[in-house]
Amino acid sequence: MQKVKAACLGEVNENKLSIPTLECIDFISNLNFVLNKELILINSESKCEKKFSDLYIKNIDLIKCIEGESLAKYNPEIYSDAFSKILKNELPELIAIPYTIHGMEIGPLTAFKLGLPLITYVKKISINDYGNWKVARAIFKGKIIENKTISSKNIMISLRPGDFLPSEIIQGKSIIKAFKYETSILNRDIVLLERKKEEMADTDISQYKIIVAVGRGINRIEEIKMAEELANTLGGTLACSKPIVDYGLLPKS
Repeated sequence: MQKVKAACLGEVNENKLSIPTLECIDFISNLNFVLNKELILINSESKCEKKFSDLYIKNIDLIKCIEGESLAKYNPEIYSDAFSKILKNELPELIAIPYTIHGMEIGPLTAFKLGLPLITYVKKISINDYGNWKVARAIFKGKIIENKTISSKNIMISLRPGDFLPSEIIQGKSIIKAFKYETSILNRDIVLLERKKEEMADTDISQYKIIVAVGRGINRIEEIKMAEELANTLGGTLACSKPIVDYGLLPKS
């Protein structure tokens, strides 16, 4: 079987690797055709060696850390330029990125700069006997799995947060290689003003044995109240699908 090199483009939030990044690492770590695995990070704060000196990620061979003053504030044009410049030196056959709010912006820009196809919502990936990529991706909100064959030598994919288990982080030493980045991009109109933490749910549904869930079939608030009464009677709690939140029938948390 053909062996390839894979890289995960990670995210650092508040000096910690994001959960979607750890899921991305887990995904590439479980591919039996991947020989070398790298994690590529953009470091906007302290020195890479200082920040990640005690970080050991299972199954990652090398952490490449990009440093530079121009990376201090999030800008998708600059971040994608930094990623693409590092990747071009030793282009991995497989590049994975979490499909987060930043990944949605950085992924397409990076793929374009590298001239690579970008396949979103990937669930499975393999290489067939002809050396082509076989990709299974979720469409229509995961209700259908689409199978595609890509003939490109190199490919970039994005992974939905929550689809995979996060990789394990333990105390230890990783091989870290720092890269200095200088940009010639003058367009800095896109600037990150602040980060807002996601509101925590009022109710932890994992603690309930009985959950009464409502979905698209609900049309009126009265029906929501009936479902809530049923949940209370059964000693459970009420939950809903995303469309119910989008319709404004129930809050997100």
